[in-house]
Amino acid sequence: MNNNFTPSSRVDNIFYGDIFEINDKVCLVFGYGKSEACRIASNNDENKQIGVDHACITTDNKGNAYGHYEVNIRGRKVDDPIKERRKIDCLLRMLDQEETQKLINDNPFLKEKLSIIEIPFEAFIRFSDFNITFTAESLMPTIADGVPITEQNPDKRRRNFLKLTQDAKLPCLIVPWAETVEEKAEIMKRDLHSDQ
Repeated sequence: MNNNFTPSSRVDNIFYGDIFEINDKVCLVFGYGKSEACRIASNNDENKQIGVDHACITTDNKGNAYGHYEVNIRGRKVDDPIKERRKIDCLLRMLDQEETQKLINDNPFLKEKLSIIEIPFEAFIRFSDFNITFTAESLMPTIADGVPITEQNPDKRRRNFLKLTQDAKLPCLIVPWAETVEEKAEIMKRDLHSDQ
């Protein structure tokens, strides 16, 4: 890698997710249709779009989880992105159509009014396995010398995500699939509140 770039020291803390502020709640978001629905739910306010597809998670000594946008390398003159980190208030998993139908089959009352549902942390981890274990390097034929490589072992990625998030005791919420991203955004705007 040439001297114009600085490698990330937190490459194993970067997950395939988004971080958005919606209704004054900072959300780490995994799943299907996440980015566009969150943009709409945050009123297309760029200040509330904290990170897309590269969610870096860090902690403090009190067990809080924080998120910011970070990739494996940055320009040498670019400030460390950790300065932009925000305390995460909740974990969101956007369901796809099939997952939503199964949820409705198991909970028929949801057919009347789709809404966000809180689930146990362990269930959130299972639902979010792809976003936790996916690494962009798996799609790249070659990687330039000096660019840090994310841990590829799925079990180690899962353990690291647990280490970074479980002590924060964050609400884990699932957002049902909807016909349009606008409908999904409306569900989030309606159901996400700062008191959750």
